[in-house]
Amino acid sequence: MEHEFFPETLTRRYGAGEYIFHEGDPGRHMYVVRSGSVEFRQKNAEGESVVLRRIGVGQLFGEIALIEDVPRTADAIALEDGTELVEIDHAHFVYLVGQQPAFAIMVMQMLSQRLRDGERDWQQRPAVGGASGASTRPSEWKRLRENVYYLMGEPGGGGCKVYLVRGTRRNVLIDAGLPYDFPYLKAHLETLGLAPEQIDMVLLTHEHMDHVGSAPRFPARTVIAAHPRAANKIGLLDDFVMGSDVYDLSPASFHIDFHIPDDTLIDLGDCALRTIHTPGHVSGAVCFYEPEQRLMFTADTIFASGILGGIFASGSGSDYNASLRRLLSLRIDEIFPGHGRNSTQPHEDIERGIRTTETLARETRALFDSMSHGNSFSYIFRGTAAYASRGVAKGGAGGKPKAEKGA
Repeated sequence: MEHEFFPETLTRRYGAGEYIFHEGDPGRHMYVVRSGSVEFRQKNAEGESVVLRRIGVGQLFGEIALIEDVPRTADAIALEDGTELVEIDHAHFVYLVGQQPAFAIMVMQMLSQRLRDGERDWQQRPAVGGASGASTRPSEWKRLRENVYYLMGEPGGGGCKVYLVRGTRRNVLIDAGLPYDFPYLKAHLETLGLAPEQIDMVLLTHEHMDHVGSAPRFPARTVIAAHPRAANKIGLLDDFVMGSDVYDLSPASFHIDFHIPDDTLIDLGDCALRTIHTPGHVSGAVCFYEPEQRLMFTADTIFASGILGGIFASGSGSDYNASLRRLLSLRIDEIFPGHGRNSTQPHEDIERGIRTTETLARETRALFDSMSHGNSFSYIFRGTAAYASRGVAKGGAGGKPKAEKGA
């Protein structure tokens, strides 16, 4: 199937003998061959250019340098006039892997085939080291409105923006940052005349570790609340979904006291926060809407300039689109996101986000059509069905395991 949208976005064309990249270039993209063929060459110890392999339509290359952010270790050269490649940058790659399990399986199958065919290991991995230095700027707090404050965690630590909303009856935090953000949050609260014991609720926008990390460090009287779908993942200690491995942290002490489904109104006395379920980034994502001041705490759903928070495990591009369209219908004057600057043009930014989700959907369809995925989808369906059948067979109607053939 051909897509009119495709050539304007991802397709790159090369003539015979034209270099796609050179040895030593930074690895910014991976490629899928849409037409023509590509040859890979590498200099040997004598400085002579040696052909490593050739690939054709439906095959991919360049993925290792993209994934690991290392330089190219070979030249890639188009062999035919009109060679067309689908160019996939890191953002697209992460989106596809997170949104489409079939894409990840396709890549793994092609890599496996390459190894079985005895391909020479030409993607040598250079040593990687030297972590970036920690930020020297101080942690800070800012008053955003009469009763709304931004509290920064560890400078440069990667945690989210934490917001304090002070009501005449209750004080709440929106998100909690990473575990090592807690001392900074505590210090800022004390500067504002509050102790952690005076925080009545911590409202979690979703289950990612950079948003929930400090929640267990608040006193037992502080109610920890999240949408049921986020609460389920936190309750099961789903490390993969929570992203705890990214920070080398264990979610073992995490819990949720209260489930806040869509359209829950949290009364703080002189103001109220309304829960807006916004699946897309993840399935349990929520925003908090303060209708009197027309404020929206969007966490990772939408950032300033219409930037999306990305689609991670349990997320969905189509859900993302629907969530943003729902936000577009609300009267909002300012967006307070989970990262980056605030936005005073929320509707323009939300519309940009909607266009991005639609673009990603079209690019995904076009990319899938360009890849020689063979029976990848049926492979997934067969594997899922076999796993489900195995579970039924082991459990049986009365809970007694059945004998497995060929064990």
